Amino acid sequence: GWFSLKSILPKRGSAFYINGVISGFSHGREPLQLLRFLRFAHGCYYTDWRGSFMTDAVRTLKEWTDAARKIVFFGGAGVSTESGIPDFRSTGGLYHQEWKYPPETILSHTFYKSNPEEFFRFYRAKMLCPDAKPNAAHKKLAEWEREGKLLAVVTQNIDGLHQAAGSKQVYELHGSVHRNYCEKCGKFYDLDHILHTTGVPRCDCGGVIKPDVVLYEEALNDRI
Repeated sequence: GWFSLKSILPKRGSAFYINGVISGFSHGREPLQLLRFLRFAHGCYYTDWRGSFMTDAVRTLKEWTDAARKIVFFGGAGVSTESGIPDFRSTGGLYHQEWKYPPETILSHTFYKSNPEEFFRFYRAKMLCPDAKPNAAHKKLAEWEREGKLLAVVTQNIDGLHQAAGSKQVYELHGSVHRNYCEKCGKFYDLDHILHTTGVPRCDCGGVIKPDVVLYEEALNDRI
């Protein structure tokens, strides 16, 4: 069932929150530093572009997480780029690719309603990555949850990779590509159905099958 995030957020002083905006991290580098740490924590040893085994920021974060008793992870697109899923704003991201309309326009409720054919063409081409697999970050978070160290993952991603890695308590703020519902009768359809249809997917009743993802102009799920 659905639970309010307030029900899983621990009281002040008893938890450590990882959200990519942590004191001591310079702006614009937080996701990279955090991903480096999660790789390191999962046993993926490497050096950074300066040849350092572990930066001071990553070392500090490791000390914090080692000492933390309850962690809530808040993540976004940067967590899944290592799995081959493009983000929006980085080089090579969706905002830097050529389309007839800007991605933020295509992924809006207004565009979905007015131009569903173009919406689903973009959606299938750029938002669905069925072959993507969980990376070291997803796996480490799932491991922490099994150990009782992590209370929950709060994600803006819609790819389902946290669950694929084994995480159980996942709050998907923007929905999931794995859930699709007929707008007319409410019938559920999985990701595979969307992948094997063309044009605007329709239910047996004739209704349009809408992905259960939050588009621009739409509100977040208030049950979360």
